[in-house]
Amino acid sequence: NLVDHNIGNNYNTSTYKFTCPISGVYHFSVNLYIYHSAQTEARIYINDSAKYRFASVKLGADRNPHGAGGSVTVQLNANDTVSVYGYANSDSSIYDGGSGMIASFFSGFLVG
Repeated sequence: NLVDHNIGNNYNTSTYKFTCPISGVYHFSVNLYIYHSAQTEARIYINDSAKYRFASVKLGADRNPHGAGGSVTVQLNANDTVSVYGYANSDSSIYDGGSGMIASFFSGFLVG
């Protein structure tokens, strides 16, 4: 729920979605640092539909920590929404960070 930069207030901290203010090419990155999981996934959704999937290597047992992440550059239209979802075991948790270091994040920007 922490936001470092939200120029234009296009990221909604209640819905956890970014709404494109204009049509153009955007770049998004996600990294999820997850505790207690044998496999993790990070997915980027466009307009509430899964479009990009980043999966970790499946391990033989739950590992602490584990994670998944990646980046995409995509053409989007004004008012398209972008969000991120994490998938792991039901007892897993996403670690946001500590000691001044960010461990899980979602970022994006307009390329042009």
